[in-house]
Amino acid sequence: MKICQNCNALIETATGTLIKGCVNTVIPMGVTAIGKDAFSWSKVTDVIIPTGVTAIGDNAFDHCYEITRLSLPGTLLTIGDNAFDAAYKFNDLTIPGSVTSIGKYAFHCCNGLSGIRFEEGSPLVLGDCAFYQCSGLKSVVMPNTLQSVGDYCFFECDSLTSVFVSASVSHIGCAAFGGCPLLAEMKVDSANPVLDARDSCNAIIETASGILVAGCLATVIPVGVTALGDGAFAECIGLNTIFIPEGVTRIGEYAFDCCYDLDTIVLPHSLVTIGDYAFASCESLVYMTIPDAVTSIGESAFYDCPWMSYLTLGKELSFIGDGAFNGCNLIKVNCRANIPPEIAAISSFWHYGEFSNAILKVPAQALQRYQNADYWSLFPQIVADGDLTGDGRVNMDDLTAMIGCLVGYGTTNLQYFTADVNNDNRFNMDDLTTLINWLVFGYGWPESELNQ
Repeated sequence: MKICQNCNALIETATGTLIKGCVNTVIPMGVTAIGKDAFSWSKVTDVIIPTGVTAIGDNAFDHCYEITRLSLPGTLLTIGDNAFDAAYKFNDLTIPGSVTSIGKYAFHCCNGLSGIRFEEGSPLVLGDCAFYQCSGLKSVVMPNTLQSVGDYCFFECDSLTSVFVSASVSHIGCAAFGGCPLLAEMKVDSANPVLDARDSCNAIIETASGILVAGCLATVIPVGVTALGDGAFAECIGLNTIFIPEGVTRIGEYAFDCCYDLDTIVLPHSLVTIGDYAFASCESLVYMTIPDAVTSIGESAFYDCPWMSYLTLGKELSFIGDGAFNGCNLIKVNCRANIPPEIAAISSFWHYGEFSNAILKVPAQALQRYQNADYWSLFPQIVADGDLTGDGRVNMDDLTAMIGCLVGYGTTNLQYFTADVNNDNRFNMDDLTTLINWLVFGYGWPESELNQ
């Protein structure tokens, strides 16, 4: 160990690692690495790292608020976790082509950074959250040597407007470009064999699997997409409406998490699974219809959607995860499944310290099953589809009541709810036709099914 008198730093002699610097340090030639926490929380302003340095350690310049100039050498190989975290004053950054990895949160909250220049060179990997919350960053052009972009890598870069993915990139992580409210252009090099942005859709898609891994405010999901990846539209502020085309079978975890302005979602009939937290904190949602093919709704999938009041669950649903609708102000729930889906926990329909007080409508032949099923039985009022009279049966009296509903004779809100027998969230002549077909063909409420 030696103290370099002229450079004002403590350097490990054997390895050449600078292990402690200060505001007056001038990093000398011969240093091979900047050690962990070497300048953490110092008031250093100019950081000129000389040729020969190959590594910048974890937290090396963490919270060095006063850095206004940063120069990295062409010998540098690795930039550690949180290396320049919250160094928010410097505005230009050139990543030398020698760098092979940039660690987690390496440039987190470098808010003064407006542009990044990646030099071509070695294969490069960007770690999780590497440029998280760089609010001044306006555009990202990836080098032809970039291999992978980590989870949340450019998350909440508020000024980011465009992204260009080079031909070498093979992986885009969860919510890599989430929370970027101005992002309106996403392009992929046509020579990329793994990813594409087909049909000028302003999204990044895995070519082989058809999984859309990253979208933005301007995305139009194209036909051919098979799934929405984890965090694909996370915190997409300003997104009001999303149309998901037929062919999509899965919506990944956190896919639309914190899309506060999203009020209209059209889900395809092909959809089978909705992942954990997929639509959590979508505060503008009021109506939600889950297609019949969906079998599973993940943990906290619609957690904290406080304006969601009307929910329709499909025929094939078999599982509802813990907290799936926790925090939703549900008024009416229509579950079309003949067999009550498994509810993971009481919190699945929890609201303001108690189980949901919504009215639950179920298929007539399944009424007793729901009345006796775990957690479903906690709904304070369970009604049968088509039972307008409330006598527990579907018969000609209900047909008479439905005709009365159509002409507006003494109709209650509950009767309108049960009268929507074709479950299209509208009450009209189509429902009368459906009920007549039920009764004419003996559908009604067979006793043989009632006792199953």
